[in-house]
Amino acid sequence: LIDVADLQSEAEANYSWTADVPLAGFASEVQNLPATDCDGAVVDSGRSIGISERFTVHVPANGEDVLIVTRLHPVLAGSLRVYANDEEIATHIVPQQPGTAWKVYTLIQQPEGETIRVRFEPMMETYVPMAHAIYAGDWLTDLPDTPILADYGNFALYDVALNLDGGRSTGIAVNLPGEQRNIPSVVPVPIVLGIYPR
Repeated sequence: LIDVADLQSEAEANYSWTADVPLAGFASEVQNLPATDCDGAVVDSGRSIGISERFTVHVPANGEDVLIVTRLHPVLAGSLRVYANDEEIATHIVPQQPGTAWKVYTLIQQPEGETIRVRFEPMMETYVPMAHAIYAGDWLTDLPDTPILADYGNFALYDVALNLDGGRSTGIAVNLPGEQRNIPSVVPVPIVLGIYPR
């Protein structure tokens, strides 16, 4: 766990951050926020970041994937670009939900080397990360025997879930060269998405 604004935790992960303008008030603040993915509240500190934050992740020795679960305070809406060793690997859309604790999930598949230098770049005026939890495992599973509702070339929708309360949707199918894989959806999205076959 990389606990943002905990100096010892940051030092262990070689954590650094930059802001584009001097911040009013304190750069780090403790918040008591209701979580969007479960019942209850999260008490944690966050830091206002304008340009980027960087940290080092150790690669699992057995070649497993790395999953980064980032808890943040979505003060403003925008996007969040994620880089691994200077290669862009994900762009997250962050809704404006001040007063809540939100999570985004970043998958790094089969990383090479002993460490990964991760960089988050907010495309919004204020980005307030609170923590980055690091997990190792095989996060891709075989595609279930479920009819595909819509095929968009690289992506296929095979199920729809109602996500008004931050629940999980079933997943998204990805057509990789020579195989179909299912990436389970673990991002709580308060949006209803439906595609109806004719």
